[in-house]
Amino acid sequence: MNTRGIRGAFWLLVAAVVAVLAVSGRVRAQAKYDLEPSKEVFVESIKIAHKSFTPSNCAFEEGCVGGTGTRKLLLMAGAMGNNGPDDFVVGNPAQHPNIYTWDDCTGQFITRKPMLNFSLWDSSGNQVATGRKESFCMEDLAKFPEYTGNPALVPSGPVHTCTFQGISVGWMDVYDDSLPCQWIDITDVPAGKYIARLECNAYHIFPETNYNNNVVETHVTIP
Repeated sequence: MNTRGIRGAFWLLVAAVVAVLAVSGRVRAQAKYDLEPSKEVFVESIKIAHKSFTPSNCAFEEGCVGGTGTRKLLLMAGAMGNNGPDDFVVGNPAQHPNIYTWDDCTGQFITRKPMLNFSLWDSSGNQVATGRKESFCMEDLAKFPEYTGNPALVPSGPVHTCTFQGISVGWMDVYDDSLPCQWIDITDVPAGKYIARLECNAYHIFPETNYNNNVVETHVTIP
């Protein structure tokens, strides 16, 4: 038996694994952007509406409502900004099959796990309802009002689009409340006072410099 050859192959395999892990570690270590939800956009957008759904609606198929017919919804926009200091770059989502998947309903690539999570909490700290949004077409749509970094790093105009996705320093991507699944289904939630919460990148799909600022919340009253 050629034990020398076997040992050589083994150590080549070990070296390859170490190299892959090292590269993975460098990618994570080089993440120098900070994704953060905009509380200003979130608070100003919240409202209650009633919408009707059929079994063929994408929102029903994707589990964004608890049933068909007319549903009572707590609508909310979800804006995710980049507090820097570097751009958040995705590029072409088709090149990241471990993160994105094709969605026939939207006709676009969406993240495999939600990028935005909504939740409703009662005064006792119990979670009473949830919602979520898989991200698609992350782009520079507006300046990020909560940006606290160096103004000189903020591009004067949008850089990232649906073609080459990402969020520039000091900019934000916005999913307004007119889009499907930008809500919490509150059809079965009793009237009362609650806390509405928005969290971005809850599953750490993308590495950041800071995960501690990914949650914003506000008080809401459901009549």
